[in-house]
Amino acid sequence: MGNLYLIESPKVDLDGNVVTSDDMAPAVGAIVKLIGMDNYQTTTDENGHFSFSSIWGGLASYQIEITLDEYQDYQSVIQVPGVNHTLDQITLLEIAPGPNIVTLDEEDDKVILSWYGANDPYPIEFRYDDGEAVGVLITIGNPTIVGGSSWMHNAVINQLHWYTYQTESYPASDYVMLTVLGLTPQGEPDPNDVLFIQGNVRNNYGWNSFDLPYPINAPPTGFFFGTSGYNNYTLIAYDDGVDEPWVWEPRTQWSNGMGAYNPLEMLHHLHYMVISLFGHQD
Repeated sequence: MGNLYLIESPKVDLDGNVVTSDDMAPAVGAIVKLIGMDNYQTTTDENGHFSFSSIWGGLASYQIEITLDEYQDYQSVIQVPGVNHTLDQITLLEIAPGPNIVTLDEEDDKVILSWYGANDPYPIEFRYDDGEAVGVLITIGNPTIVGGSSWMHNAVINQLHWYTYQTESYPASDYVMLTVLGLTPQGEPDPNDVLFIQGNVRNNYGWNSFDLPYPINAPPTGFFFGTSGYNNYTLIAYDDGVDEPWVWEPRTQWSNGMGAYNPLEMLHHLHYMVISLFGHQD
């Protein structure tokens, strides 16, 4: 009968360094885990360095996992020897954001691929409605009574669009005033932050378009665009407010018909106004 000998595994120290792929800078604050005979966890310091003291070594095998926001998780299997050991430098790969507005165009026998870089401004249409007008929000044609939509985006705006609904019972105002406001930190239209006002703009049934005389830089809190009339009625078309991706979002549709700006859900109005803006995401 043979003999069975139990040899105690030694306790050793393990350390290493972690850098990031985009600039090879120290990966500060990365969480480092060892999973194996026992489990250990630590965090990298300001130099991207981590260390474990007195862990099981010798024949020990561990899975090492490293996580850091905005970088891909790192996983590998390591063997920890019976003596103190330093791992080879570990590089975390950046999670690269995808491009915006990728297009393919055919030209002769070639296919041309174009896009906007992840960090570059790109053109965008700001709108909530699905483009199908099913009803109308009616207010008295008065330039002080404004209805419109808000977007909590940091953007540059170049063009305004609104849809005037045609109804036999209520004639539309011949001209409208266009109002663009900043938003408060709470996301409400801010009458004290006027970004642009243009009065006496010709108003036609159906879609109307207005090119801004200069780009409007919206504040980080976002912006509001609304219209108001001068005579007869202001007739802003609205959609049905259902079906993806146009399901109702509260605190996006506003009117100051009761004095201050209030979200239209207070009036049990759960429809998107058919208005939009063109610009680019900043």
